[in-house]
Amino acid sequence: MNKAVVITQPDYDYTTRYISAWAGKIIDLCRKKKIQTITLKGKRSNRHEFESVVKKVNPRFIFLNGHGNEIAVAGQDGEILVQLNINESTLRSRIIYALSCRSAKILGKEGISKGVETYIGYKEDFIFSYDENELPLLAPWYPSRRIGGSASLLIIRFIPASPAGGHG
Repeated sequence: MNKAVVITQPDYDYTTRYISAWAGKIIDLCRKKKIQTITLKGKRSNRHEFESVVKKVNPRFIFLNGHGNEIAVAGQDGEILVQLNINESTLRSRIIYALSCRSAKILGKEGISKGVETYIGYKEDFIFSYDENELPLLAPWYPSRRIGGSASLLIIRFIPASPAGGHG
């Protein structure tokens, strides 16, 4: 397993453009720390490209950005990148962070039982709000419309057991 990160960045609607823009902060940090960082931006955020890059690079960490549900996470134009009982094995032995609605509810839990090392995701809808007065500074392309609510984060397993049976 390589000290590498694969980050998906779909950008086909307001939500995916917004979360993908914020992923830029993680990309900058990884590159600053000299971690091999592969971004699948826009049209490259598709299942074929995702599976190919993961197989070739063998990353330790995958950061999935996109719409989702209890059993899947999507990329560009809603194309499914990872789906339970289809290709969740792509995530095996890796650390996953899915910035995607509800994917921790079933996909994350089942992934852990099938060998995913760590799955960090949301068991409910990931909803964000903003201050319309500050939005042009953060994302000038974002339209003036109100989105509200809160996010419910579920960390299924973060610290794997050590070979001696303890934590660390």
